[in-house]
This record gives sequence, structure tokens and C-alpha cells, in this order.
Amino acid sequence: MHRQGEARVDATIDAHACDVRRRLVAEPDLAGKVVAGELAVVAARYELRDQHARTLA
Repeated sequence: MHRQGEARVDATIDAHACDVRRRLVAEPDLAGKVVAGELAVVAARYELRDQHARTLA
């Protein structure tokens, strides 16, 4: 795959993970716990190449 194509795929995956995080944080069952500091919801990405997970902003 071309580097530009890889960058687009990476950006799409990151955007999707962040979108899922935003949706989870907005869920009524979770939102109160997040606000109270009882629960943290983070977006992360697991890389098969190096078998590491990294959190996303």
C-alpha cells in the first residue's frame, strides 16, 4: 500500500476509535460515572505489527 494510502487508513481507524469513545462517554449509564471520576473511557489502538496498544487523544 502506498504511504499516502496507509496514512488515510490510519487516520480513519483513529477517528473511528475516538468517535466510539465519544459515544460511550455520552451514554447515560456511563456519563455520570465519567463525570464523577469513577470511570475513564479512553480510545486506544492495538497495533498487530508490534503488538503494542497506544491511547489516542
